[in-house]
Parts: sequence; C-alpha cells; structure tokens
Amino acid sequence: MQNHNENKDFSEKTVLHLNNSTPNLWISQGEYAIIRVENQRIRFIGSDMATTCHIIILKTPKEVLCAHLSDIDEINECAEIFQQITQSQVSVYILGGFHDGNDNSKVTKLSKSLSDQLRTYFSLCCSIYKVELFFTCDTNTVNQKPMYMGMAYDLENSSIHPAIFQDDFPDLCLRTIGRWKHEGLVNIFDTSRDQIIIEPFASGIRYAFNINDFSDEQILLLMSTSPTCEPPSFVPQMRALWNFIEEHDNNFKIFFPNYLPRRYELTDSNEWQLCSDFCQN
Repeated sequence: MQNHNENKDFSEKTVLHLNNSTPNLWISQGEYAIIRVENQRIRFIGSDMATTCHIIILKTPKEVLCAHLSDIDEINECAEIFQQITQSQVSVYILGGFHDGNDNSKVTKLSKSLSDQLRTYFSLCCSIYKVELFFTCDTNTVNQKPMYMGMAYDLENSSIHPAIFQDDFPDLCLRTIGRWKHEGLVNIFDTSRDQIIIEPFASGIRYAFNINDFSDEQILLLMSTSPTCEPPSFVPQMRALWNFIEEHDNNFKIFFPNYLPRRYELTDSNEWQLCSDFCQN
C-alpha cells in the first residue's frame, strides 16, 4: 500500500511556513473541512501541531478533504465522512505519530494504534483509495521526535508539502471551546459559501483546577500526550483559553446572536474575518 518514493520525496521537501501572504485554510485537532478544487480563493488546506495525532488529506478531481485525528473513534467517524466524497479514485495523504524510543510508552503505542487503524482501513478499500503518502510513526521520527508535525495540500499546483501554519485565526478560543463541546469531529467549513463556521454553544468547560496555578511544565504534562514535542505556542494558548473561559464565566451566548453560527470569510488580504451579517444567517 505504501508509496516509498512519495515518502522519500516528501521528506526532502522544504517546510512551507504559511501565513496570510497566501490564502489558506487551517484545520485544528478534532476538525475537518471539505473544499472544492475549483475554489479560487484558497490555495492551501492543511493542519499542523500533530504529534501522536494524524493528519489526513483526501483529494478527488472535485474536492479536497482535510482532517486532524486524535483517536480511534475519530478515525471511525472519518470513514463515514469519506463516503461523502468517494469517487472512482481518491488520492490519500497521511502524516502523523512518531516513536519516542520506547516501544511500550503511551506516545509510541498511541501513534502506532492510529497508524495501524488507518493502514487497515485503506488497505481494505484499495480499489477506491490510492495512498500516495503514508508518513507515520518510525518514518516520521528523527531523534525520538516527529520529523514533521504538519502538512498542506497546494490546490494550485496539486502537490503535498510539510507545513507550519503561522496565521492567528480570529476567535481561536471560541473555536477551540466549540470543538471540545462537540462529540466527534467538527466540520468547520461551509463548502457552499466558502466560509469557516463556529456552531453556537451556550456554556463552556468547567475545570476542577486553575490552570494558572501550574507551571509551564505541569501544563504540558496535564494537557498534552507528548509534552516534550509541543511547539512553543502550546502553553500560551492553553493559558489564553483558560483566561477566556474565566473572563466570560462560561456564558457564551453573547457571541451567538439569535443562536446562529459565527461565520468567517476570506478577505482580499487573505485574512479570515467575521461576516458582518453572520447573525442573520
């Protein structure tokens, strides 16, 4: 199933550092999106910050799907989503997981279980799916850390690349809480309107602790499956999220007038901006 030549080519590519100089759609952990190949505004779709998680991109002549998967249940759910875009031939690109040097560690076991599940699924459906890239676990390991933690598909050139997304998405805390409140994968893109969406929710998340009482090292151990590999932005994002929840006292109705989704569209400067009429649907 695995395309070793494609893996080698991928490992030799320069990592793309994507920001608003180029229009892109970033997918976070637990999210997925489907965009049309004919989309004239978005050039790159992808995800990053995956350590034990796996990023999967599916490409058909008409659509591209990207999902960021963290557990077996999300893989099973994603299999149902795949059926929405199944055509005669679908190209598949998978990146994620790593080996931390210990076969029995939680990191290695979780990475391997996700990789094996994806390998089994696509092997059973080989008449439909063509796996172009399977860059996981041992293949994605350098010095007991992930070689790459992100990838992006270039719609303009029909190519796959290792990538880091450097954009600051507006209302990231709201987007994160909405994802945590939802059971299963969250579709964050309205394909018909080419808009990012955050579905409404009223309350947030209650913790039995105050995250600001912990050191950076303790937050990593508490909130990450692979604390030694997280990017520098991880802890500040966790602290910002906690402070946001505390600031609004878990009352988020004010962000969703008429209890309608928040919608964001790509501006001419390649930034995702809240639609002025989002509360009118």
